[in-house]
Amino acid sequence: MPLSKGSFIAGRFTIEDLAGKGGMGEVYRARDGVTGAEVALKVLNEQTDGFEALERFAREARLLAELDHPGIVSYLAHGQAEDGRAFLAMEWLAGQDLGQRLTRGPLTLRDCLTLAKCAADALAAAHRRGIVHRDIKPTNMFLRDDRLDRVTLLDFGIARQAFATTGITGTGFIMGTPGYMAPEQARGDFDIGPSADVFSLGCVLFECLTGKPPFVARDPIALLAKVLFEDVPAVESIRPDTPPELAALLARMLDKNALARPADAVVLHEELAALVLPPSGDTSSPQASNASIPGAALSGEAMQLLCVVVAVPGDAQALRDAPAHAGTERSPGLARTALRARLIGLGVRVEWLADGSLAVVVPPSQSAIDQATQGARCALVIKEAWPEARVALTTGRGLFKNRLPVGEAIDRAVSLLHARIEKERAAPSPAETMGVLIDELSAKLLESRFSIESTGVRWRLHSERAGGVDASRPLLGKPTPCVGREQELAILGATIDGCIDNAEPRVVVVISPPGVGKSRLKHELLRRLRARSLDLELIEARGTPMSSGSPYGLFVDVLRGLSDMCVGDPMPLQEEKLRARVGRRLPPEDAGRVAEFLAVSCGLTVEEPSAALLAAQSDPKLMSEKIQEAFLRFFRAECAARPCLLVLEDLHWSDPASVRLVDAALGELKELPFCVLAFARPEVTTIFPRLWERRSIQQIRLAALGKKAAERLVAAVLGADVRGSVVARIVEQAAGNALFLEELIRAAAEGKSEEHPDTVLAMLQARLSCLDPAIRRVLCAASVFGQTFWRGGVSALLGEERSAQQTDGWLSEIVQAELVEKQPTSRFAGEVEYRFRHALLRDATYDLLAKDDRTLGHRLALSYLERAGENEPVVLAAHAHRGGDMERATHHYLRAAEQSYQRDDHDGLWSSVERGLACGASGAVRGQLLALKLEVCFWREGWEAQSRLGREALELLPRGSVPWCRVLSFLAHALPNRDMGEEMTVLESAIWGTDPEPGAEASYCQAASMIFHMLTMMGRLERALRVRVRLDAFAPRVPESALYELGYVYNGRSTFEYFLGDDPFLAYADSIRMEAAFAGASARRWQRIGQIVLGIGLSAIGAAEEGEKALREVIRRGLDANDPWSVTLARMYLARLLAEQSKPDQREELITMARQLIELQGTNGVVGPAYGALSRGLLAEGRLAEAWEATENALARMEDFRCWRPEVHRTRIEIRLREGDPEAIRSAAEAGLRCITHLGGCVGHSEIPLRLVIAEALAAAGDMEAARQALKATLWVLERRAAKIEDAAFKARYLAVPEHVRARELGRGWLS
Repeated sequence: MPLSKGSFIAGRFTIEDLAGKGGMGEVYRARDGVTGAEVALKVLNEQTDGFEALERFAREARLLAELDHPGIVSYLAHGQAEDGRAFLAMEWLAGQDLGQRLTRGPLTLRDCLTLAKCAADALAAAHRRGIVHRDIKPTNMFLRDDRLDRVTLLDFGIARQAFATTGITGTGFIMGTPGYMAPEQARGDFDIGPSADVFSLGCVLFECLTGKPPFVARDPIALLAKVLFEDVPAVESIRPDTPPELAALLARMLDKNALARPADAVVLHEELAALVLPPSGDTSSPQASNASIPGAALSGEAMQLLCVVVAVPGDAQALRDAPAHAGTERSPGLARTALRARLIGLGVRVEWLADGSLAVVVPPSQSAIDQATQGARCALVIKEAWPEARVALTTGRGLFKNRLPVGEAIDRAVSLLHARIEKERAAPSPAETMGVLIDELSAKLLESRFSIESTGVRWRLHSERAGGVDASRPLLGKPTPCVGREQELAILGATIDGCIDNAEPRVVVVISPPGVGKSRLKHELLRRLRARSLDLELIEARGTPMSSGSPYGLFVDVLRGLSDMCVGDPMPLQEEKLRARVGRRLPPEDAGRVAEFLAVSCGLTVEEPSAALLAAQSDPKLMSEKIQEAFLRFFRAECAARPCLLVLEDLHWSDPASVRLVDAALGELKELPFCVLAFARPEVTTIFPRLWERRSIQQIRLAALGKKAAERLVAAVLGADVRGSVVARIVEQAAGNALFLEELIRAAAEGKSEEHPDTVLAMLQARLSCLDPAIRRVLCAASVFGQTFWRGGVSALLGEERSAQQTDGWLSEIVQAELVEKQPTSRFAGEVEYRFRHALLRDATYDLLAKDDRTLGHRLALSYLERAGENEPVVLAAHAHRGGDMERATHHYLRAAEQSYQRDDHDGLWSSVERGLACGASGAVRGQLLALKLEVCFWREGWEAQSRLGREALELLPRGSVPWCRVLSFLAHALPNRDMGEEMTVLESAIWGTDPEPGAEASYCQAASMIFHMLTMMGRLERALRVRVRLDAFAPRVPESALYELGYVYNGRSTFEYFLGDDPFLAYADSIRMEAAFAGASARRWQRIGQIVLGIGLSAIGAAEEGEKALREVIRRGLDANDPWSVTLARMYLARLLAEQSKPDQREELITMARQLIELQGTNGVVGPAYGALSRGLLAEGRLAEAWEATENALARMEDFRCWRPEVHRTRIEIRLREGDPEAIRSAAEAGLRCITHLGGCVGHSEIPLRLVIAEALAAAGDMEAARQALKATLWVLERRAAKIEDAAFKARYLAVPEHVRARELGRGWLS
């Protein structure tokens, strides 16, 4: 039990408190009765027993007594306490250990060097006396007073004399800390010299420089394997500012070979002392930047498919012949020697680890099944010779380092064992010790040959059981027939013929999992079409994972191919080629307009843009429509010249904009021979759930290859004399998978055989693992680019020292090996382009890249693509992201988002923004991404996200910039819709306190107009007028060409006059200007909003029927354009208009429409007015109680939309008039008057009807004097507004409004 405070030890030390506790004992802070100083008192646990523990404790005391150095904790005394436990007294240290300091991050270069020199100096004192510490790690290095130059070494408990002839450690016990051990310690070697401490100090120095230890794993066994076989990354790849001299010394300290390191700390200290840091050597922010290192290249250490067996002692005792305390520190014994020899005889690699574990690796084989079988036999041999051991077998990727692998295979084996041991501890069971644990892949590879027990999530191995021709697609160098697809080919052929004969669009989608034969079917179809010499325009495009976020990505490649454009060509040349190609079919007057928008879709800068292009550049929606229109006109011209067949491969990797374009083409190109043939994986129906549903789409679900067809293919390739049993076995194993069948045929030709389609990846990786390392390295480099790659790109990843001739030779070999195919054209000028033969082959190759090589490969690929002229930001961003270069990734994702914004591609915009934010974008870049994200939230009515993101973006963006102004505009719209109207004051202050940047005046006025508009809707007259002052000051600076922004200005002014102003004709006139401005900018969506404002403007001047017609037209167009926002707004205003007209034949429509708007549960700005319209419909039907309840609901939802309240108060007064209660009537009238006063005394279009009904209510309540005064006010407002209408016809219509006629009639009766 712990010692209590005040306990007296050995007549000298008084316990003050417990400072810490470990596995072997406790450390107390005590007081030395002799000196009066504080001391650290280390006391052995009562439960600690045995010769080894006591001897280690005594040895630490003896060694510390020998050492006298300021960098080594000082010895004071040792002996036995009164309770018989051993104790050791040392000086008390104030501060923290290095491990605690490193939790705050890496050290500066100068601090790293200071720490290393001081620690080496202390270690040198020990090494001079022949003492090896053997457990150097951050927690055993104490910083006195938190100072790095006063580092002090602790815990000499496992230290020993170098190369001592006797020891106290039994095999199966790890002496040291696995992540900081030298390799010779990890192996359990007997002779541990001073260079082991040098290695451990190198691990500490690496962690100080980079902020992370050099070896990381979840399990001690995996850690030991990494120490033994995994190379530490070059420190400069993580900390680029590391001086070369320091990096070189650290690399020697961490060398696996003890003889290659500095011999001891004495030598190390001398070398550290000789290092001189540059003047700038005080940074402390390690950043990976391999791509910037001259000569950076992939290491060449491509992983291989490996089978690994790991065995651990079942009872904490290794396989041995003698007790732990006898003999030497590592005595293998006869049983271990015999087992090792037996395993080596099976052709595998064997290694015992320091903790008594055994690791076995089966080397690569052409056959994944053979490899797994060999591993299974080894595992059963181990289980037979060592029954109590826990054994695991896994198959996976790994790297060979010396004699053993590092990678997922061994990590997975250790994980299986760890889970099993934990289960045994929780619930001991003899069954848990039986058999060999295996992973799922190994189980699939072995299931036909071995007895395997499965629970569905765990597998256990027990024993082994006893006993037509397309020349462009060769297999084993032979042309092969396309078999088993005659029905599908007939359907496709008939579809194409029907399209041509009937001159009508057709579309077919072929769907199947990877490897079933889509590519083979396409090749055969095109071969047959070419053989028929059809006059057919063949247009091919392919989706790729990296370009799936690029708007119109599929068709950009189509245009480049048809126009012979290369990415590396100068932009003017590319534009010239495109214009020439477009001009082949279109007349000159149309070709120019079409070509310039197609050029924009290709990322080209048009040198002389037309007015239409300039207008579109300020309106993403317009740009999207114009690009689509250009594509459609281009396709229409092509189809008019001759039938077109559009072949789309890998549609599941397409972009939404391209899919929408195909849909539009199928709908628009009526009576033209336009045929679409798409190939996709099954997930295409999830990615595009409504794929071309409005068209007569025909789907072909490609089934597995039939037995007879598979037999024909086997015989065609292997020859007619192949044994029937071989054919039957291959066909059965292939299970209809065409790719798998090809690989099985290859294996059979080599005398091998494979099983189970789910193992195709392992099959491919097994084949790749046996390739020449140089060839495998080329393939791995190529796989970084995706399925398509370029010779120059491969060279860039392999290193500049590789000659072009050497690279061409390797590429030629892999083409001959039928792994890749050379393409007839290239995306980049002057480059040679290649494609992996199968997407799965590329994936299998990519998976073999080591993690560091994968990261570096993407950085190098990014640099190559940027030099080559790649202009798709999504592609560049993907490489930067996967390469860990988050700053460049963020930059390219921002470009991609801006590109999607210009093309009105909300899906692509959202995706790019989310990825950019995930890369850790900060500052103004994050602000710009958020501003773009707001665009999507705005149109999708994501008010909560819009308000949250907008407020953050405002803090990040430069005040007065275009993005900042855009955010203000979005926030102004979002806050009231989120019931956060009180926060509008922040936006008002921002407008008043900030001038626009040069060039941002139009965006500034757009923001001010939206704030002005929303304050009007909120009924905040004084605040709205204050913002209008700012708007009027800057509006004259907006150029006339900025029609989009001017549309916002007119919208704000029209809204104000309609709701809070006194000039109905000006409201109408500005609504006309708004609609015209948005129409001129071709902003279709905002043009529909302008038509809504025009509709209510018409109603305000007495043209209710024309207003109704305008609103119904907006609804129709909005539904056609799939624009729910404009449809909802138009329905809401139409419901209000119908409520005002109160026609009996429209009441049912009014009530239904209002209820539908309410049920949408949208914003209060829609639901509140909908309740108001509903109340008037119910009032007209005499349902007074329901009408009153509707007005209550309306007012409750109008806290931030007070401009609607006058209409509701009018309805409430009319309800009370119907009910006939004088007091209730007077109360409602007074509430109406208060509403007018609260809104500033002028309430726009609703003022005259409200004042009129107030006058009538006061009369009904018996107060005729007050009624006459109210009527006088009504007539004054009416005449004043009518006087502002100069057009006689409009004035007459205005005065003919029923409420206006009624007011004049009452005036003649009451006031005469």
